[in-house]
Amino acid sequence: MKIRNLLTILFTVLTAAILLVFSVLMYISVSNENTREFYNTLKKEATTKATLLQETTVDAQTLQTIYLNNREILNEVEVAIYSPDFVLLYHDAVEIDFVKETPEMIDEIILEGEIRFVQDGWNVLGFRFEHNDEVFAITAAAYNEAGKNKLARLRQTLAGLWASSLIILFLVGRYMSRKSLKPVSDMVDNVEQITATNLDLRIDESFP
Repeated sequence: MKIRNLLTILFTVLTAAILLVFSVLMYISVSNENTREFYNTLKKEATTKATLLQETTVDAQTLQTIYLNNREILNEVEVAIYSPDFVLLYHDAVEIDFVKETPEMIDEIILEGEIRFVQDGWNVLGFRFEHNDEVFAITAAAYNEAGKNKLARLRQTLAGLWASSLIILFLVGRYMSRKSLKPVSDMVDNVEQITATNLDLRIDESFP
């Protein structure tokens, strides 16, 4: 393989690898931030429902109706509220309970203060909620469709940019290798012109 081609390939591979690492780190960072924001949203919406039930005249049936109506058009947060001894105090739609809480889960929420996990693609948050000297365990679950679509678009964008960069890097590497090796190439051409019949020719002293 010619030195020029080897230098071009090495430049392209090394730079592309750096760009790939940068893209992966960027994707991970955005993904983590997206997940953090979504869990924060789950907690805010669940806390709002719990507060409404405790401090206003809004009854459980009204909140359940709102949940079931919204569930048809958007990814509504499914909320359940338990007492520490696993007594169900409220559920948006117990007949379609997604999380399937257990006494062990409620104990863990009360003890740890907060748990997070993913179930069948749904983000699930469990957290301890204190109100008027009472303690409750709340679970909130929803499918982060907007976040997943955002990450899918980001993957496509990063993959497209990385693929395009390979072509640009190869062309730049080709140009740089040709330019850096040109003095050597010119020197070789000059040496090849020296033969037994024209020994008076000399290598151009301008060559580095």
